[in-house]
Amino acid sequence: MDFGAYGRLLQDPRIRHLLAVGFIARFPHTAAGVILTLHVALTLGLGYGQAGLAGAAMTLGIAVGSPWRGRVVDAKGLRRALLPSVGGVFSLPIFSVVRQGLGVLTHGKDRQTAFALDSIVTETIFMMGPALGAVVAATWSSALGLTIVGLSSALGGILLMWFNPPTRSSQLAVVGPATEDPY
Repeated sequence: MDFGAYGRLLQDPRIRHLLAVGFIARFPHTAAGVILTLHVALTLGLGYGQAGLAGAAMTLGIAVGSPWRGRVVDAKGLRRALLPSVGGVFSLPIFSVVRQGLGVLTHGKDRQTAFALDSIVTETIFMMGPALGAVVAATWSSALGLTIVGLSSALGGILLMWFNPPTRSSQLAVVGPATEDPY
């Protein structure tokens, strides 16, 4: 295995920034479920059955909203698609945008390496996010945890809008007089 390929890939500031923004913006998504469960079950005292229904409603909202959001990203661009990001139906499309951006910015073995690196980052977040969410909810309060998730999600959206990673090859600047994809 060529671990140097990861280092070479991270030398590209566009890829480095995309992975960093993805790291930050994915945390709220991974922590939200456990914090919401603890908030409904314990803080509100409604029990785990109601907490399961709240989690299911959030998941259903994401499942319904994601295909719509993907079409908006393709048709109108990432920045315009991010503006109405609230609740499950309008959650940030961070997972697909990062993968789509990596697919545009890389090719061949670099693309495989970029996707592998993104998978490592994603799995790390899926390990850390729920644990961190549970610690915040149990140590301080689930309401604080939900507030942090909301603010972090907003920060992730702002970072995505600022960075505006390419989601189509046509968004890449052409290098020199050639019209072929330089990557």
